[in-house]
Amino acid sequence: LLMFYQESQDYIYTSKQKQVNGQNLYFPVEIDTEYTHLANIFNTEPKICTNITVQCKAIGNNDSKIYSFSDIRTKSRHKPFQYDFVVWDYLNDLGHQIQQLNYQSVNVPGEIPWLQVDCYSFFAVAEYPRVFMNQYRQDFKKILLETTSNNGIEQGRRLRTFHREKNRYLNWIETPWLILLDNYIYRVRLSIYDTSAVHGNTSYKNFCTNSGLKLDFKDNFTSEEKSRMLDMYDQRPEDFDNYALGDLYNHNALLGNVENFKLIYQSLGLENYYTIPKLTIGATVSRIIESAINKQFNAPPETRDFINKYCKYGSADYLKRLGTTGAINAKVDGGRCRNNRPLDTFLETVICNPDIAGCYGNGLRIQTYPLGVPSLLDYPRNSTTNKYLTLRQFLKKYNKEFVPGLWQARISLKDDYYLKYQQDYFISWIPPKDIRTLPTDTEISYTDQWWEIDDIGTTKIFKNDIQNALLNHDGLQWIEHIASTPQRKELLDNLIVITAMWYSANDQVNSIEELVNEHTNHKGKNTTEIKRLKGKQRKISIHEECHKWYGINLGKLVVDKLLLERQKHPKKTPFNELYKLCVNTIYGDMVSPFFRVGNVVVGNNITARARAYAWYMEKGFNSNQTITDGGTFDMNAVTYSRNNRQLNGTKSVHLYLKENGDDYYFKPLNTKVTLDKFGKEIIKYFVKNEYINLQFNDRTETKLNYKEAIDLYNIACHEHLQSLFNSIDVLHQKTIDLYGKEHIGQYKIEIKDFSSKGCFHGSANYRLYFNGNEDVKMRSYSKGAKDIVVFDGNELVYEQQLEIVKEFLCSLENSQKVQRSKVFINQKILKVGDYRKNRSYWENTEVIPGYTIYHSRLLREFSLSQFTFNTYQQYLSWKREYDFLLRHYTQSYEMFYLDNDGDLNYQQMIEDIEESIRKGDKKYTVNRQLKNRNTHRLYQTHKQQDALLASKEAIDNLYKRRNDN
Repeated sequence: LLMFYQESQDYIYTSKQKQVNGQNLYFPVEIDTEYTHLANIFNTEPKICTNITVQCKAIGNNDSKIYSFSDIRTKSRHKPFQYDFVVWDYLNDLGHQIQQLNYQSVNVPGEIPWLQVDCYSFFAVAEYPRVFMNQYRQDFKKILLETTSNNGIEQGRRLRTFHREKNRYLNWIETPWLILLDNYIYRVRLSIYDTSAVHGNTSYKNFCTNSGLKLDFKDNFTSEEKSRMLDMYDQRPEDFDNYALGDLYNHNALLGNVENFKLIYQSLGLENYYTIPKLTIGATVSRIIESAINKQFNAPPETRDFINKYCKYGSADYLKRLGTTGAINAKVDGGRCRNNRPLDTFLETVICNPDIAGCYGNGLRIQTYPLGVPSLLDYPRNSTTNKYLTLRQFLKKYNKEFVPGLWQARISLKDDYYLKYQQDYFISWIPPKDIRTLPTDTEISYTDQWWEIDDIGTTKIFKNDIQNALLNHDGLQWIEHIASTPQRKELLDNLIVITAMWYSANDQVNSIEELVNEHTNHKGKNTTEIKRLKGKQRKISIHEECHKWYGINLGKLVVDKLLLERQKHPKKTPFNELYKLCVNTIYGDMVSPFFRVGNVVVGNNITARARAYAWYMEKGFNSNQTITDGGTFDMNAVTYSRNNRQLNGTKSVHLYLKENGDDYYFKPLNTKVTLDKFGKEIIKYFVKNEYINLQFNDRTETKLNYKEAIDLYNIACHEHLQSLFNSIDVLHQKTIDLYGKEHIGQYKIEIKDFSSKGCFHGSANYRLYFNGNEDVKMRSYSKGAKDIVVFDGNELVYEQQLEIVKEFLCSLENSQKVQRSKVFINQKILKVGDYRKNRSYWENTEVIPGYTIYHSRLLREFSLSQFTFNTYQQYLSWKREYDFLLRHYTQSYEMFYLDNDGDLNYQQMIEDIEESIRKGDKKYTVNRQLKNRNTHRLYQTHKQQDALLASKEAIDNLYKRRNDN
């Protein structure tokens, strides 16, 4: 008979129990399903999804079973499962007596023993709604929809069951089910172990491979064949069964991961602090950081006292709960994402694509992590009587206390004031109404639909406006050394500090022992007093918390060891991938509200440092787009200064409007190597086969292979920025690299590739092309071929499959005549949050979470994100107009730029709108080119509107088929 377990620590089971004896029991089991969806929305099949098989295998037992679904649309080769839960069929077939008892509408008394079914799967949302039938399925849907604070199911990075008892969150849910198992009555608990986040955003195959498991049958089918799994079930039965059973190794992979992390802990000198890996890589790495910190205190492995005392006050979770302006410190700004040359649509030249080498990894290496309580400057939230300090006053009062990398402030312009001297360095943030609900990067990274997430506020660069922008050491250096003299004065006198937090240089101690001693013997008291003076009430609060802190370099703490250990393993091998994953996760843990080691000052300084370097790249290279840690630029037209004049913060805003300026001009990027060899500037670059050809004076040519070219320009790019901008730490501070070698600057440049053509759209959409290879990115649109549908007024039919994103970006090569997008059908997996959000729609359909759902779309040729607005109010005005046009006409400003063939003059559109925005127009209808026209006469609906509406109706009709089960 099958073995049960009486004890469990997460997914490690002990006390095997071969027979049921009426005691509480764990039954861990692997579960996976195979299914197929409709090939298209016009398919006449009765069901949107056809479930084919479900596979089960108990932990500790190699007897795997495949069951078919009773409504499978083919001749079944396997026994259909009959119970309301497939696990009961599995137990029954292995010799146990199973009887489902009458459905209980309320929880049964606690004295009845429980059977906890621990279900293991990868991307569990696609499995568990399918493995129930009849009443159990209705119960499961109810739990999905009506999760309470004490019992339920959530989906973030993974599907998670939870049950709260007092202050403890446990990984199971109480169900209303009772079963008779081998003559013993049990109430049923359900626990889901979803392994899809154990190694971050990776596949099941990679998870198993990196955990030391080889899967022999995962490549049995191509992607196209996987879309026809019902055919594969009939036509290739042996391949199908082997493939299906190959998904039942999640627990084996978890155990392999346990052994791997034992070795990782050992390599870090933390073997005495080892804990088993969690089900998300964030939680696993957080424990590694906690262990490294505890080791500094010589603390026992089981304690978290030091973490709670010296770490939590810098975390996002602590800060966003404050009832003061200090709560906005919880926001950690992300990378810089901006179209620096909004009028450039197509380039045919040699395009360089550089990145900041090891952007966050190197940012972590040089970052100090503070242990202690930060100083916090804050005011009552939403009060109209707050008297904020100007930036000049703030710096005069506190600047001597600031340690580079360990302070931050949120700055805004005074009410009703707009900048006379434009800037594009500082990024404004307009918070959501309730900052307590603010999600962090870690919370939203589980979804590629991040633009649909609510409550993150608005993050934009405005040329004449600054609201709640982050200021830190790098931003202050920009004000001091890059801003022009009048611009600097304007910023210092008209920016106010809404809140700030820092670890004071005056409170820094030199050792862990001194830190503990200072906090232990601290005698300060917090007092609050109400006084009246001249009829006015005053509340005087004096806080005397201990703010002593000790700084640990994150590189020395753990990052350097992880990077060095990674170098010992060849690329793409399991340990190389795991060490890389650990390094990349540390930053996420710094900004996450879920982990006590999170610190927003650390997180904000790492990202601000990267944004600063990205700004210098953007201006120094005259880049087209900046995307977090890189961007593309024309190697024949980088920025140079005249007469050693520094490019300042105002003149750099509109570099794209002129070929040359009074203080700057554009020419090919020089290198010391070529100047030494030829004594002349490079006149022309061009690409030939796998070589980069450099031509001088129209006659002299040299040839470099790819590696030589990349090595040459990695250095030349960094040196070019150093020559343009002085006194900037990210460019000029001496640092020591991982191998002890001195480097000038906090970062290095790493060129990804060269291209010969480039098309650019929006803030971060592009197509780069070189010798038949291309790189295509378009945010908010998924890659791959899409089904195109057309409508003749009577019938809606599929026309073809088309790579809609690629086709559009390719069409921008002739930007005066761009063919309009046709309606395409997009697919995505319905997740729990979307299911709940649209409950009234989905619960009357057969669709459940985990199903692939369809929606029809039109690609929007115009993007507001392409342009940098002057003020937040101007942006809101344009957005209102843009949204109005989309709602009523299924298109926005494209309607004003169509020729007689219905094609779009995209280039003219973006040039007109950029000029209108730059000149301060509040919306398109006051554009100077239209002021003498009746703009309403030009309004027209998109020619594909009927097809879009017809396809939406077809999809709605598809979903209205009721679920008979």
